Parts: sequence; structure tokens; C-alpha cells
Amino acid sequence: MRRAIFGGVLGLMVAGCWRAPADRAEASGDSTESIGGPSSSGAVTATGTGGASSTPIAIAAAIDSLRGVIVVTGNEPLSRVTIEAEGETWLVDSAASPSTPLSELRGAAGLEVTLVGVADSTRRPGGGPVPMRSFRLLRFFVRAVDGQPAVDGILVQEPSGALLRLSDGTSLPIAEVPPALASQIGARIYWAGSTAEAPMAYGVLRAPSR
Repeated sequence: MRRAIFGGVLGLMVAGCWRAPADRAEASGDSTESIGGPSSSGAVTATGTGGASSTPIAIAAAIDSLRGVIVVTGNEPLSRVTIEAEGETWLVDSAASPSTPLSELRGAAGLEVTLVGVADSTRRPGGGPVPMRSFRLLRFFVRAVDGQPAVDGILVQEPSGALLRLSDGTSLPIAEVPPALASQIGARIYWAGSTAEAPMAYGVLRAPSR
């Protein structure tokens, strides 16, 4: 992951808010249109956006959202991904959904994100002294970098110029692509600040396919 910070150091804002399924869309500000209806097995079949695979994923019927700051400890492939939210640490788990974008989430270490998936109230060991609740990840969205509002999407080059294509299909024109991103067309990136100006921070969550 590349990350560049422009200007002074900004204070980190942590906003933790786990929402129940009933108000998940309003709480997170994200569209949940990619979440399908019940399958014959009583589960929900979804094709995740925001970097997730297009392969259908069978998940529990309850879809939750959780907003907070991502923390990655250890080295891959044994690194642990957690999120600081609601005044506690949640273990982000992909065991039930192998095609979730957990590797991309590792690239969001230190960023404020919204996770969409299934919250598990059962506390279990997470490698530390205190058992943690877990969150089974389906997809995620970058919300802020060092307190600055941020978005993420696919970096696209069109004849008219560079664009940041968001998960809902809309595109934001990019006035100035940083030199470090010029070779990252097709990558999933995050961008802090207005795309009409040089970014206050940016980074690569998923490298472009070659």
C-alpha cells in the first residue's frame, strides 16, 4: 500500500457505531442493493461490491454495519485484522466467506471504514488477553483518513480524463492524479479530500489486474 499525506498532521477521528439490520442502510450511508433476497436455504446470497468477488456468498440473513478504525497486527499470512468501534475491539473474520476483501482491508490499516457483514455477539479468543466479538466481513467502504472525509473506488482512465468509479456506479472526475498512481489504472484506491484538488492522502487497496 502506498500512502501519502499532504499538509500538517491531522487528528485521528474514531467514530464507532454498530447498527442493527433494521437501520443498517441509513446508519452507514451505503447502498445495500447488492444484497439479494433469501435463498432456498434461508440465507442471503450476495455479490459484494467495494472490491469483493462477484462470486455469490452465502451469509446469515442479518446484515450489519460497523464503523471504526482498522488495526492490523502481525505479518501475513498470520496477520490479525481488527476494528476499533463502539469502545471495543472486534475481530474481523472471513472464515465464513472466503471471497470477502479481507486482503484489501489490510491495506486500510489506520483508516476509518464502514464494514458490512454479520456481527457475532459470541466472544472468542482473538490472540489477546480479552476475548473479542467477531465481525464476518462481506464488503467495506473507506470513510476517513486522519479525520479527513475519504472515498474509495476504482481508478479509471477515460479519454476525458481520470475518474474514481465508486461502488454505486457513480464516478468522480479527478483533476490531478498523483505520479505514484499514474501506473495504478484499474486499482482500487482510497482518496481523502476533494477529487477536484490534490489528495490530502491516498493509497492502493487492491492492485490492478495485469
